[in-house]
Amino acid sequence: ERVLRVLARDNPEVDDGWLCDKGRFAYQAIHSDERIVEPLVREGTELRPASWEKALTTATSALKKAGARAAALAGGTTTNEEAFLLQSLLRDDLGSPHMSAGHEQPLDVLRSLADPKLQASVPDLEYAHTVMLVDCDPIDDVPIWDLRIRKGVRRHGTKVVVASARPTALDPAAAATLRFAPGGGEAFLVALDAVLSGDEGNLGGAASAAGTNATPVRE
Repeated sequence: ERVLRVLARDNPEVDDGWLCDKGRFAYQAIHSDERIVEPLVREGTELRPASWEKALTTATSALKKAGARAAALAGGTTTNEEAFLLQSLLRDDLGSPHMSAGHEQPLDVLRSLADPKLQASVPDLEYAHTVMLVDCDPIDDVPIWDLRIRKGVRRHGTKVVVASARPTALDPAAAATLRFAPGGGEAFLVALDAVLSGDEGNLGGAASAAGTNATPVRE
């Protein structure tokens, strides 16, 4: 009755047989003495064990009191079905529009990104001519992408360009790195678009707002 090992699913087109350290070893938290295994309800200044009925009643009372001021944030592992039920709870039962998944985009942007010409699979990363990272570090955000990119650099000569506010794990493998001020990612993309489109009038202001500092690492 104990989990002893975790293996990757048989899906080579996604993970190529790899599993990140968190996925492989985080199962040990299951056996932690600090793991919460029953509902806890705050009484005064302390959280005390309670039945599911009491916990749900307490939660229901708090949500009804909040009403339209209630808010919810859906995590990255939330299923479509769970997200549908969550938005129904907030919008239909509480009259609240305050729900987010953290990385929302306008509908027209989502439709543009869904264009078949822009679609790529995970294995495409290791065969790409160039991969540009903008304000992200795959080793933390999506470890399997980090491994695919490294495989592409090592085996297929993929060039990596890193544009971020902080150093990333892929900096040593990058053909070029560029640092901008924290929060300057949007301005950097505007400046990049200005360069590509030849819009010199928008270039200076965007670059200044981003606070960019380009540093070539390897020609």
